[in-house]
Amino acid sequence: MKNLRITIRIKMLIVICSVLLFTMSIYLYLATSLFTRDKLAYIYDISASLTDNLAEQTRASFEASAETISVFTQNINSFAEDFSEREKLAQELFERKNELIRIEIYNSNYAKFKPRYTFVNTSALERLQIKTADLLEIRRLYPIPIKAIQLSSNDLYIQNSSLSPKAPIITIAINV
Repeated sequence: MKNLRITIRIKMLIVICSVLLFTMSIYLYLATSLFTRDKLAYIYDISASLTDNLAEQTRASFEASAETISVFTQNINSFAEDFSEREKLAQELFERKNELIRIEIYNSNYAKFKPRYTFVNTSALERLQIKTADLLEIRRLYPIPIKAIQLSSNDLYIQNSSLSPKAPIITIAINV
């Protein structure tokens, strides 16, 4: 068997090729990790931006609903004795704001609050497949903290009152 001899030229070629291969693999690793980090940061930025936009839209929607309900409450109080007019105003409001399910107006009676008027949007109940008994259950499970709302500096109180994921329900209380 003949002794296999590697010349200096082949040894230099192997060293240069291995250094080149090593540096190219390091470069490829750095480039892909930088690209991955950059894309991840981009996704987080876009997600944060979308979340901010959605939060602002939700806030504006709640404030618009609160303003509408506040005007409705002032109009209802002007028809103190006329039940049919109050009911007509409520139905007009439910037609314009079909996402509203129920409106309760509380009255202060010697520091104790009791519902004065309650209006229910029956078409919304049917659409969401909710029964009137479910609304009573919601009120029992998620009572409105009236005292806390009165003492708060915010005029708007928002609470998740959902019973099932099929019908998300949010309670909005306004200190008028």
